[in-house]
Amino acid sequence: DGDEAGVKAAERAIMLAGKIGISLSVISGYGQAKDPDELIKIDPKLWQKCVEDRMPAVDWILKKYETRLNLMTGPGKKEYSDLAMKIISYIEDPVEKKHYEQMVARKLDVAVEDLQAKKIQVETVRLKPVVTKGQGEVLDEGSEVLNTLKTLEDSLQAILVYGGAVGQEIGLEIPEDEARLEELSLIFDEKYAGMSEDALKKETMNLNARYREELRKRKISELTEQLTQVESDEEKTMEILKQIEQLRKE
Repeated sequence: DGDEAGVKAAERAIMLAGKIGISLSVISGYGQAKDPDELIKIDPKLWQKCVEDRMPAVDWILKKYETRLNLMTGPGKKEYSDLAMKIISYIEDPVEKKHYEQMVARKLDVAVEDLQAKKIQVETVRLKPVVTKGQGEVLDEGSEVLNTLKTLEDSLQAILVYGGAVGQEIGLEIPEDEARLEELSLIFDEKYAGMSEDALKKETMNLNARYREELRKRKISELTEQLTQVESDEEKTMEILKQIEQLRKE
């Protein structure tokens, strides 16, 4: 739908789809029909025409922003660029991202560099912590582990919620947040919906093993970081080193 609720739903879908690499399209323009079911009852060919005329979700939502805002004014351009760059930030593919940056720049009659500077300025405000080179190396390694853990946890929770009997083998909690459940539904449909039960069982066993291994790496990373904070305390240092050694043997 093209109303405010529909726009918000599209924004959320674009954000979730961007995380897992799904390309979304929007089908609209049902004519006198109120929904696809009614349109199909009138004439299935009309529905087929709507499907053929579908629009990439990002294009659709940018057009909605254009009709809602006055792009002849400074405040209108500012709000449009804020909304547009937020949506574009969810796009992972660099070529597709560049395409939309150029589209928005032409619409606002500004340079792409102006939009990118705006994006960088926003990101700079968020990235305030300053670390030394040594700390940065530890944080980079830790971030990589966390990213891998997040991906594995997403997959396991998707199977837990939507994988039927196979999901019962997973020892994670079922989330209650509606947006999180929508995200997991997209992940399951994209990665696992086409698998047989046996194939899904094997995949789940593999994911569980990798998840446990990444948890072990994360704990080692956390303990290694703690070492830098207790250098002057020999007793605590030895205790942490023993824990690290034990984890490495597992």
